[in-house]
Amino acid sequence: MKLILKNSNYVHPITGEVFKNVFVSSGEFSDIPLLQKLKVSFWLCQTYEDVRFVKEENDIKEVRQEKIKVLDSDTLEFTKNSDTPTYVNIEGTMKDLFAYLQKGGKLKGTEKIEVGYPNYNSIQRYFHKDNIGDALEFNPELDAVGLRLAKDFILKNWKLNGEPLGVQFKLES
Repeated sequence: MKLILKNSNYVHPITGEVFKNVFVSSGEFSDIPLLQKLKVSFWLCQTYEDVRFVKEENDIKEVRQEKIKVLDSDTLEFTKNSDTPTYVNIEGTMKDLFAYLQKGGKLKGTEKIEVGYPNYNSIQRYFHKDNIGDALEFNPELDAVGLRLAKDFILKNWKLNGEPLGVQFKLES
């Protein structure tokens, strides 16, 4: 899963300061099945060039190295009780999406969906992460509706510098 800037620079939503070389990275991912608690974080990062001077014999050499610093982060926690329903607008009426689908309702794919907040079991279906160090990815077994919900949830509910990720970032296709 990769998030990229919609524009060439990141503009801090509060101060208006412009940052170059900014990207979003998945950060902490912890799953504690015994407590039914999962934490996922995203980090706002910036690459920059660090310059050091090293003395080698009688000469001083300049050493440049690319580094990354974290500008902000947001961690969301999911428990067995952290469930808020997801709603879909069907012909002007808001309905619980999952209740609607369970009753045989069908989606065209153009309906407005208000993504809720998943519980511990639901969020596990959104993501796929096998081993420590692996990138956080969308679960490849998600159907079209599940993938749409997972993407919308990330873009609307994770906030960096108080602003939802989806304002300045998009998911790379």
